[in-house]
Amino acid sequence: MTKSNKLTQNAILFGVCLVTAIFLLACHSRSEMEINPQGQPVESIEMPEAPPDHHTAFDSLDWAGVYHGIVPCASCPGIDTWLIIGNEGQNTNFSLFESYLENNGAVFETRGIATWAQNGTLLDLGEAAEHRRVFIGEGHVTFLAAGQALPSSDNRYTLNKMEVFSGTSGDLFVDPDELASQENVSQNRSITFQGVKNLSRPGNNGYHSMIASYTVDCEHGKIRIDQVRFFEKPFGQGQGVRSNSRTIDLLPSDGPLFQSLLVLCM
Repeated sequence: MTKSNKLTQNAILFGVCLVTAIFLLACHSRSEMEINPQGQPVESIEMPEAPPDHHTAFDSLDWAGVYHGIVPCASCPGIDTWLIIGNEGQNTNFSLFESYLENNGAVFETRGIATWAQNGTLLDLGEAAEHRRVFIGEGHVTFLAAGQALPSSDNRYTLNKMEVFSGTSGDLFVDPDELASQENVSQNRSITFQGVKNLSRPGNNGYHSMIASYTVDCEHGKIRIDQVRFFEKPFGQGQGVRSNSRTIDLLPSDGPLFQSLLVLCM
């Protein structure tokens, strides 16, 4: 082989190697790119992970308070149910009062420490309450069936958060739905609703609570109470002790309660 032929052969081999290297480099670069629908290469961008959602019932809702409702019962007209949820240090505590209607006034009371579950949307009432779970909503809670994570459209197991009016004589609990239905306050100048009151001191006959109809007379600045029934247990539960059919006036001497009820006229 002549020297010129050998040089030509080396040049060809060098050219083949150079083309191969360029081809491999192009393929590698293309593998790191994406192709858009128009066929143009677009650089691949790594998207950051979405931050976790911290807006749970635990940290975004005003869940502490008093809840009430009548839930279904297989052998009675219903179960009058009161659930009180609050904070005690680092713990979430609860008190559950259940009275089976038409069952001789028997009341079942359960207290304990609840634990948050389902990322802060459910409360597990613990062993004392057979680990019943409640879903925490805006202004209400709902008892869930076993294995249920979200409430269904059946609202019979829902308890409403009660409005609380406090005074020296005790705490008055009113369903906000009753207050919301008073649409003609400006015309009638009065508000009528049913309230349940836990007394700060038991009555002479041993009663601890009462259920009555309240009428706030906005025009004259008076509050009348009638259809009063007294009960031996808190929250209008237990045996009825006595009733009072006459109308009585809430005295201004019970300042905080009197004034807070008059605020409803504004």
